Amino acid sequence: MITIALPLAAQTESAIFAPFVSRLTAQVEDYQIHLSWTDSQNIRGSVYLFLSTTPFLGPSPVLGDIHAVIPYGIESYSDDIGTDDIYYYFAVASDMNDRRFNFPIPETNTIAVPLWMETDPGTQPGFSAPGHYWQAPIHMLPRAFARDLEAFQYSGDNHALSSIVRNNFAARDWESAKNELFLFLSMPRSQDTRDRARFYLGQCLYFLHQPKEGLFEFLTIIDRFPNEISGWIQASYNMINYYSY
Repeated sequence: MITIALPLAAQTESAIFAPFVSRLTAQVEDYQIHLSWTDSQNIRGSVYLFLSTTPFLGPSPVLGDIHAVIPYGIESYSDDIGTDDIYYYFAVASDMNDRRFNFPIPETNTIAVPLWMETDPGTQPGFSAPGHYWQAPIHMLPRAFARDLEAFQYSGDNHALSSIVRNNFAARDWESAKNELFLFLSMPRSQDTRDRARFYLGQCLYFLHQPKEGLFEFLTIIDRFPNEISGWIQASYNMINYYSY
């Protein structure tokens, strides 16, 4: 299992001193994690990247050894993730005097991240083999927002959604997760939790080989999560085309 959590800096007005990187995103391809971000406009030193197998928590997280140092202006980094483990990345901005500002911004580390990376040796992506169902393309991995993987939640809506994600969804019980998400969406919910629930519902439908239904869910939230949704939309179209033959 590979999980990548990325504390993501909040958006700020230009008049506010913002000593942190922003728009931190991640993509996984061929057992590599590709990170990208926007450098701080206020401090122009190197970006320090930390790697851990435990979450970076609290206003002053324990960072440990520096994993990589990226010069100002590069705004990207690639790293190998070839082992089965849980990884957390933390990007820290610094000034020209090497002073680092290593604090997370609360309630903003909600970037979608892979939950698992796995292959079935009995099949090849897109084809059937005796005793196996058609498997989804290998690069389409179940994804969850980091905040929904946390057991403690402040609101009832967040708690209910987190419970579905950490149990039915994380167990890859797509049918059960789909039913729970339909029930969740049938009740009054905050717009934020409804959008995240549709993201999970679209994935469940995709892995249940219902790409048309899943595509509808993804399209309803494309403006909300453009980076996370674009790959799923393309994968859904690919699956629809596959089944049309």
